[in-house]
Amino acid sequence: MIGTERPKYIELNELNEASIGFSLSILDDLEQFIPSIRRLYFLASSFEPVVRGNHAHLNQHQILFLIEGKATLNLESVVGEKFSFKFDGRGILIPPKYWIELEMDSHSKVLCLASQAYCKLLSINKKEAFSKLS
Repeated sequence: MIGTERPKYIELNELNEASIGFSLSILDDLEQFIPSIRRLYFLASSFEPVVRGNHAHLNQHQILFLIEGKATLNLESVVGEKFSFKFDGRGILIPPKYWIELEMDSHSKVLCLASQAYCKLLSINKKEAFSKLS
């Protein structure tokens, strides 16, 4: 059913050994968030801020993690519900059928885990076509 899955923050388990300057962030049991991981990729900005995305996936789940810098993820459902997420050390789950806009400051890097390999036929790159899915 359209719109039943919602984007959300994903908490990481933290192991901190402050006395030796070490920390470990862990996300176990990924299948509770994403059916499988078929693709991993990085998005990186250089000297200028950049907006990436401007598309939606018909049946792909994604989890995004900020590796360095600053970024904001803006999502819109097919029924027009809007979400804005600031990266704050947690992951962000993007279910299928959400319009994605990722605003990245200069010198930022985002890691994406995706449930499918890229398929142009399963992506929507025009906002007008996306709005007709509802």
